[in-house]
Amino acid sequence: MPPKRQNIGRRTNAAKRKREETQNETEEETARRNEGNRLHISQSHALESSQQHEARNEASRIRIRELRQFLSHSDRNVKRGNNGLRMQMNRLNQMVKLDRIAFQYNSEIEYSLHPVVVVQSMNKVFTSCKALKFKNESPGMCCLNGKVKLPRLKAPVEPLFSLVASTTTQSQYFLNNIRNYNTFFQMTSFGATNIITENYMPTLRFKDKYIIQ
Repeated sequence: MPPKRQNIGRRTNAAKRKREETQNETEEETARRNEGNRLHISQSHALESSQQHEARNEASRIRIRELRQFLSHSDRNVKRGNNGLRMQMNRLNQMVKLDRIAFQYNSEIEYSLHPVVVVQSMNKVFTSCKALKFKNESPGMCCLNGKVKLPRLKAPVEPLFSLVASTTTQSQYFLNNIRNYNTFFQMTSFGATNIITENYMPTLRFKDKYIIQ
């Protein structure tokens, strides 16, 4: 068994002191130290023989080649891990049941990878009613293939037409604050006399009719 080295602690302490000195030095001291290191290295290279020079260059090439191999191997491992994770996520996404999934949404699941999920724009015009549809959407869902025809909306009467036309300052103010108006003019302001809040939804009675609020 080799004898125990007595200077391990001292070398560790010396290296620690050296690091502390390097961290605490000023920019001028760092520049002088770097210049001294460059001079020392250049002098050492000038004194070495051709065999030593070639051996040093070969050792540098070996270190660089090993470093590149290590980095490329690490990159391959990372890519392989990412590909495996992607395949695993694809399998998990395909196993997701879509029944009432909107009520159990999970942000970690990529629903667009599910084989029955198609994410696209609503840019197809249905021939019967000119409604915008998705590419693979069932035909006739909007108007029963032209059997259901809605009358054209009539232009609103005055003063509502002027308020929603967005052509005057008053109209723009109205459109910007229409939600506040809807809040102010609740049904109670139109003559409701009885408000019922005991059941599922609050209702009010207006002219012998119950209205869900």
